[in-house]
Amino acid sequence: SSGINAEYGVVFPESPRFLLVRGQETRAVEVLEWFARFIKSPLDMSTIQLTYEKRVQSFTEQVKDFSKYAKMRKETALCIVMWFLVATLFYGFSFSWTKITSDLYLGYLMASNAMMIAVFIFTPVNRVLGR
Repeated sequence: SSGINAEYGVVFPESPRFLLVRGQETRAVEVLEWFARFIKSPLDMSTIQLTYEKRVQSFTEQVKDFSKYAKMRKETALCIVMWFLVATLFYGFSFSWTKITSDLYLGYLMASNAMMIAVFIFTPVNRVLGR
């Protein structure tokens, strides 16, 4: 598992916004340049100024923003539904594979197929909605 995580970190660096929040502007610029090279975009980072302004909101202000923006409500509701579907498939088959069949290997095969279905359902939606 740690090998997979290490490979993921090499292939997909931290997001520039995450790095800006942590005060690592030079690393954020490097990541943006890497993304630009990866998608073959003629992005010139010398013309881009990265800034991050800390925004602190109370709970009530966050709720007001949520009620104010229809797109945010729609995307949040869709993410909640997708999370529920993926969790139901993933955990339902993972924890009840012994009840599906008495054959150990067939149960694992069915559970892994359900997990793949969950991944294939969530991945396109995640691409549309973002992270």
